[in-house]
Amino acid sequence: MPGSLLNQNQRRHVATHVHLLLDDLAQLAQLAELARPGEPYRKLRETLAEVEASAQEMVAELDLPPRRAHGAKQHVLAAASVWGTRIYELNAKRLRAYGAVHGDLAEHLDPLVTKLRERLMELGEAALELPED
Repeated sequence: MPGSLLNQNQRRHVATHVHLLLDDLAQLAQLAELARPGEPYRKLRETLAEVEASAQEMVAELDLPPRRAHGAKQHVLAAASVWGTRIYELNAKRLRAYGAVHGDLAEHLDPLVTKLRERLMELGEAALELPED
């Protein structure tokens, strides 16, 4: 799929997510425990490398902008955006994938998830006020 199928804002959004994933994968690869011998560790290292390769393939296939050093503004914006998206998965109806959901869970959990998402968006908005690095 050529990168021209994405507009600039979409490219930037997808690139932000993929580059943050690559950063997280690099941190995981540095965990001392993963250097241990044995099949489970070997398989984990191999799978980690495959995930990284898939993310790099996505960058190349979509012609995403290269990763660049980010200052506080860009880093906070990216984290707020990614977590704002991820946190949605904690809504009660989404938790059904993990087992039966108590009938009263939504009224207690969902407002907390909504509030957290709102705070993450506020975090991103506050970061917009920071000067460019």
